[in-house]
Amino acid sequence: MLTDLTFLNPGNRWPPPDEISRLQTYEQNLRLFNTDPVPTYPELQRLVKREDYSYTLVAVGFPKRLSTLWADLVLGEPPRFTAPIPEEQQILDALLVSTNLLHEAYKAVIDLSRYGHAVFKLRHDGTRPIIEVIPPGLWFPVASPQNQAEFTAHVLAFTSPDKTVLHAEVHEPGRITYIQAPLKDGTIRPPVTQRIETTPVDEPLVVFVPNLPTSDNPLGNDDYQDIDPLLQEINVRLSQISRILDKHADPHLAGPTSALEYDEATGQYIFRTSGSRYFPLQQGDPEPKYITWDGQLSAAFEELDRLMELLYLVSETSPAAFGQLKAGLAESGSALKRLMMAPLRKTQRIASHLEPALRKALLLASQLDAAVRGMPVITDVHITWQDGLPADEREEAEVVTRLYQSGLISTEAALRRLYNLDAEALEAELARLGAAGGGGNPNGGGSNAVQE
Repeated sequence: MLTDLTFLNPGNRWPPPDEISRLQTYEQNLRLFNTDPVPTYPELQRLVKREDYSYTLVAVGFPKRLSTLWADLVLGEPPRFTAPIPEEQQILDALLVSTNLLHEAYKAVIDLSRYGHAVFKLRHDGTRPIIEVIPPGLWFPVASPQNQAEFTAHVLAFTSPDKTVLHAEVHEPGRITYIQAPLKDGTIRPPVTQRIETTPVDEPLVVFVPNLPTSDNPLGNDDYQDIDPLLQEINVRLSQISRILDKHADPHLAGPTSALEYDEATGQYIFRTSGSRYFPLQQGDPEPKYITWDGQLSAAFEELDRLMELLYLVSETSPAAFGQLKAGLAESGSALKRLMMAPLRKTQRIASHLEPALRKALLLASQLDAAVRGMPVITDVHITWQDGLPADEREEAEVVTRLYQSGLISTEAALRRLYNLDAEALEAELARLGAAGGGGNPNGGGSNAVQE
């Protein structure tokens, strides 16, 4: 990992040699995300090659579906952003709309899954603060020599289309240094021009989010590397099954030599399949027949089922996460949650890493807006996450009604749990219930308010 900014000096290679492996992993995972396995798995061509040297590779787009699954579970049911006081809440609500934060957060979760981390960049265009997710391939973190999980600077760099000019932004607390340098044969050349711009915040305007960081890998781990061998085998198995079925659909024909005709143009005996044919058979001649064989398709499908089970296990998902529910397995919301135990745990883990990054991005955006436009500053942000599963309103109403009738919760708590009301709406609803004389039941009626 980079520990200083000397890699931007003239004479150094670009990209930095220590970062090449990381960038190559990005490229491979991007191909998997886009379901482009041929350059990713060139050896698969040999395994599925046909007799005419062509090949048909059946590729499953599981990586993209996996990444969008986590984004849907984390953000499909939008989290609630709250500020400590009403005045700040109004500013926060406006900031969420102007920055389109939920849309950017969705892209961040996809990057967390496919790349192992996501990177937010903040700036101000004079009219509003901007929070945007940038490709990690443009990001080169500079870590403290004493602690690799602590970044002293964030370098955002890219080359011109002809790879002759390097453009870089060095984000440090309170300033951004813009660097431009010529490139020749992948080496940084002089002269190097620099321009320093001060920022009104005391932190870098880059926010990093890891996915499953560890003590020896603070950048996090992506979801693709562990399932890559299984995906490769699944693609091979499906391709082999496809090849077997294609051969059975167009099998070779065996029969007597009388079925052949001499082609004067080629000087060879050929079999013409067009039109009706009559084969006169002599005693002892074999009957025309198609050549078939046992392709062991049952064993192939059994192996495929086992591979899919392992894929669900390693990816921390389940068939229920993709809507593959057998009859009777999820007849209620609680039953579905039990089937979704592993995916929900991972969803909570992703949210725990994403929350501090979103809070930091919002607070920095508020500080930028205050410095540029004089807007009030938000002092704190609290985020309440949802589980992303469809609500079973009937089941929830039955549970709340029983709790209320047992005297375990109040009317206020019941309404808050059922309808997720804020303080003002809750007070208004309680007043309406009192005026209507329905305060004795959270569903506004007698004890049998929950009906079929």
